[in-house]
Amino acid sequence: MQRKVLESLALEGYRSEKLTAFQVSEMLGSAIPNEVDGFLKKHRVFLEYTEQEIEEQRRILCKLLTKRNFDKKF
Repeated sequence: MQRKVLESLALEGYRSEKLTAFQVSEMLGSAIPNEVDGFLKKHRVFLEYTEQEIEEQRRILCKLLTKRNFDKKF
């Protein structure tokens, strides 16, 4: 399969929510998440996050920042 066809299938699969970003990376042979993000952005397709995913990332960040500030005191 030609690369352009493979990329088109990956983009359409992601847009239609039939493929995850991880599955797109596997299809395209990319092991680096930023490469997939760059590929999607290049084609004006952006990663979608749920409110729950954003909230989880916020909690993790707060926990890391709190730990970092605590560690600096000692």
